[in-house]
Amino acid sequence: MNQVDEIVALAEEIPQLIKQNITPDGHCRFDPVKTKIALELVKYEIEKSIRAQSLPSN
Repeated sequence: MNQVDEIVALAEEIPQLIKQNITPDGHCRFDPVKTKIALELVKYEIEKSIRAQSLPSN
């Protein structure tokens, strides 16, 4: 398994983990604030890396 496959597999595990740990009454069994911040950071880092790769090399 290469790095791309590992990242995709990890990303696919996250929604399942979240859904499995929300109670029927809608409460999280994890800290939703920390989780949201962590996910926003991951998204930001991916977007930042994409922008950096898109810049022309001098």
